[in-house]
Amino acid sequence: MQSPMISHHCQHRTVFELNEASRSMEREQWHRYKRG
Repeated sequence: MQSPMISHHCQHRTVFELNEASRSMEREQWHRYKRG
């Protein structure tokens, strides 16, 4: 059994990585949009 702390840490890291990915994606789309 995993300890709650470890699973919570892993979850937090996944959310952080997802946020980073979506932010870079938005940046890409923003550049494309600005370029027209």
